[in-house]
Amino acid sequence: NRHRRVLSRNALHRGRGESRVLEICTHGSTRTPGNPRSYSTAFARALLEKRGLFDNETYTAFTHKAGLVPGSSRCLGWDSPTINSSSGSLFSEQSFGHAGFTGTSLWFDTQRQLAIILLSNAVYPRRECKEVAFVQERRKIYDQVMKYALRQA
Repeated sequence: NRHRRVLSRNALHRGRGESRVLEICTHGSTRTPGNPRSYSTAFARALLEKRGLFDNETYTAFTHKAGLVPGSSRCLGWDSPTINSSSGSLFSEQSFGHAGFTGTSLWFDTQRQLAIILLSNAVYPRRECKEVAFVQERRKIYDQVMKYALRQA
């Protein structure tokens, strides 16, 4: 089924004091060495736990609204949640994320110590395949996964 969504085993991890990373893959995939899911999980945990990537000043600058353009939700390195952002409607104000052209997106909620990563290819087999409906569907996916994560917490 082309639209099958798979939650990784990390979705069920409920370690005390540790961040949780939820990955959603469309078209299914397996966890193998070199699979983007392996790297995205490690990257997400490092960002949520502020480990080894940046000093605190850089981390704050990258993940908080920059205020360079009045009314913009953009941070220096990421975006922050808004009513129309790709994150859906349930991420806290302490969140940041990014959506790429192909539809892959990742959002981090530092208040809840939770990351949700959506791996997809909305432009396969052609760019013309990406529709406005995909953006709306992505928001719904993030809302459903966040509801699931909040029930598991």
